Amino acid sequence: MTRTQTGDLKTRFVDGMSWGFGFQVVKQPQGVTGATAAGTFGHRGAFATQSWADPSSNLIMALMIQRAGFPNGDNSLVRQVFQNAAEAAIVK
Repeated sequence: MTRTQTGDLKTRFVDGMSWGFGFQVVKQPQGVTGATAAGTFGHRGAFATQSWADPSSNLIMALMIQRAGFPNGDNSLVRQVFQNAAEAAIVK
């Protein structure tokens, strides 16, 4: 469920991503996923909530916000800043 199942198909929310069975999977870290490792997986919910797990660093991140009209929570500056701060604080 947490490994790429979509081959080279391009996902629409964030560059460098793929899909497993029910989870988005970081295939090539870049942009908003630049602080995470390839193989990081997760999903977003309604109103821009996010949860991601990075197996290489044993880090789980949950961004709990509720904001209607958030244009693209997957590719937001909020997510990028949160993930960068979490990785920097935990992974040394």
